Amino acid sequence: MRKLLVRSVGGTLAAAVIAVSLPLAAQAASTVDGTLTAMSGTTLPAVLTVQSGITAYTVNVTADTKLVRLYGGPSSLEEFVVGDLLRVEGTVTGTTIDATKIKNLSIQRKGSMFWGNILSIDSTAKSFVIDPSKPKKSLSDQTVLTNSKTKVFQGNRAGEFSDLSVGMTVKVIGVWRPSLNQLTADRILIKLTELNGTVTAVDCSSTPKMLTVQTKKGKDKTSWTVNLTDKTVIRDKNLDPITCADVMVNHRVHVRGLRTGTATMNALQVWDRDVNKSRHAWKGTISSIDGTALTFVLDQKKGDDRTVAKTSETILVNKNGSLITFADLAVGHEVQVWGTLSGTTITANLVMDKDLPVT
Repeated sequence: MRKLLVRSVGGTLAAAVIAVSLPLAAQAASTVDGTLTAMSGTTLPAVLTVQSGITAYTVNVTADTKLVRLYGGPSSLEEFVVGDLLRVEGTVTGTTIDATKIKNLSIQRKGSMFWGNILSIDSTAKSFVIDPSKPKKSLSDQTVLTNSKTKVFQGNRAGEFSDLSVGMTVKVIGVWRPSLNQLTADRILIKLTELNGTVTAVDCSSTPKMLTVQTKKGKDKTSWTVNLTDKTVIRDKNLDPITCADVMVNHRVHVRGLRTGTATMNALQVWDRDVNKSRHAWKGTISSIDGTALTFVLDQKKGDDRTVAKTSETILVNKNGSLITFADLAVGHEVQVWGTLSGTTITANLVMDKDLPVT
């Protein structure tokens, strides 16, 4: 290319033609929108193939290339997948782009927090589908993907993918691809289900152990199946540890756990408000006596019946503290028992018969 140079010499115009050379291949800063069709990997430097119209561009990505999401949040190649719509800025030479900035228009964090019920789970792919229609009525079902960086929580405690079950309500936060109804999760919070109700059945011999708890809301009653797993902690009214055997029909309980169906849950905590493990004294009347086993049934005015067992160390007295024998006890007598409760049986340390004649 030639350029005309005009200068003034001693007041007289003089003209000269000089040669200016340019590269044979034109270089220019430009922006290209297109679809990601291939990528060499997620380790930098990397090479992407971006299809824009009929042209396939080779995009060079280095550590200096700025990667962002739709609304400008920082991104990385680990978030990119084939099919994403990209906006590439950089120096274009023919069909090669040395990228300075790439905006992934297909992913975003804005609006990417979802509450939903789990509809299905793919344990092999470690993904699941949620129905987010309650908080976001216009959205379709969303597929939630997980990876090695995904963290799962059960309330305020750490969990794992295997804790998820169909029917659970979960909160998911991550990177969202609206066009694919797909969310790559950073965090999954399993919402704990809490219920207050009355125990209507207890099965401590099944695997897992199980309670049936009836709840009431207005006139509506719901019967819940509560599974007791090796993660379940059962406590009495004072938060002392107890076992499944201590929980009885008609006991009032508060349960926190992971919902696994319409009215089923795996309990994390069971609080039995009608068991007082730290109380060592029980009052009632004797309803039956087994002279061979040296036991009797204590009928409590408030609370379930208890079987009272005598050992060689048990002391029996009348109301004045005088020693008596097991044979002195009689059905209908009012007694007070001190001892240790296990399940429904009290191993007695001391039995006071308040109805025996004073001698």
